[in-house]
Amino acid sequence: MKTVIRTIDLNRATMAELRLFISQAGKQANQRLRQLEQSKVTAGSNKYQYVKRAAFKDNTGMYGKTKKGEIKFNLNTRGLKISEMRKRAANIQKFIEPQVNKKTGEVMADTSTVAGVKAKYKKAEETIKKATGAKNISIDDVAGLVEMSLWDRLSEIYGPSEVMLMYAKFKEKASGDTSISAFEHWLNSKGYVFTDEETAPSITDIMDNIDTEFTAEDVNVTPEENPYMTIDPDTDIPF
Repeated sequence: MKTVIRTIDLNRATMAELRLFISQAGKQANQRLRQLEQSKVTAGSNKYQYVKRAAFKDNTGMYGKTKKGEIKFNLNTRGLKISEMRKRAANIQKFIEPQVNKKTGEVMADTSTVAGVKAKYKKAEETIKKATGAKNISIDDVAGLVEMSLWDRLSEIYGPSEVMLMYAKFKEKASGDTSISAFEHWLNSKGYVFTDEETAPSITDIMDNIDTEFTAEDVNVTPEENPYMTIDPDTDIPF
């Protein structure tokens, strides 16, 4: 069994070494893309989303598609110059290698893998619970929120942490169905416009509406036990 080359000195590598790296590491990278899709965690994978956007804009042949129309790294190196091969190898290397948080120096969860995405969800769950006392947020909730259709717009406007706090509040207050789909339906039913920060309601307005719309009997914890607060998504939430 061949060992996949995880790292390579791009500046010193020969054509043969670059070709081998692209073949081996690229195959592994494409396998990870398929695993992320099969496990339905692509929305929570920063690396998958990067590849998806880059592939859409690509006009250099860096990416391609499978017979099923799935995105993939293009492993065909025929006719490429060594400079082009270095770029292709660097792109693959960036995908399969773990990233380091520039602020803390901490090695982040590798979202090119299913395990890495789930680890990121787990860390987000723990961070929310520690910062707010919202014990009703689970790792499945985090994963479900990231997959919901409103996630991109909401997280861009309010930040990932605040969206999770919205749902924690909804889950505490609402009676009956407190699923993520019910939460999303409730947001849509209020007539909120989430086009941009100027048109969107404030986080306080949404929280207050949840407080006033649902009865006091539905509250599972007191405000003193579980106050919602602002979290810095750049440092506290691993998204």
